[in-house]
Amino acid sequence: MAAATNNTFQAQLPKLNAKNYDNWSIQLKVFFRSQDLWSLVEKGFTDTTDATAFNALLAETWNLLVETSKKDQKALYHMFQAVEEPIFLKISLAETSHEAWYIFQKTYKGDDRVKQFRLQTLSGEF
Repeated sequence: MAAATNNTFQAQLPKLNAKNYDNWSIQLKVFFRSQDLWSLVEKGFTDTTDATAFNALLAETWNLLVETSKKDQKALYHMFQAVEEPIFLKISLAETSHEAWYIFQKTYKGDDRVKQFRLQTLSGEF
């Protein structure tokens, strides 16, 4: 799951292929937690670009906002890297990691009735 390149540690993230969502999501959650990114993916982040609003913020708050925005984009980038190309097209317009994660859940997780139907279909094919 990891490769060393030029004295740096780079995670080799699993690829989502429309059949492995449950395992993939578990692995990505652990990865994002290890990178201190999960709260952004789970809860979302609102980026404020209005200059007048920024003027009202203290420098410490501004720095926190910038750092949080960078972390959110880092999480989104990792998601882009952890999917196959047809799935990437579904999330390519997402602007935040939370938005992309919501798309994954909506598309691949399904509710219990969908899972039961899939199980019955697979059992019938077997």
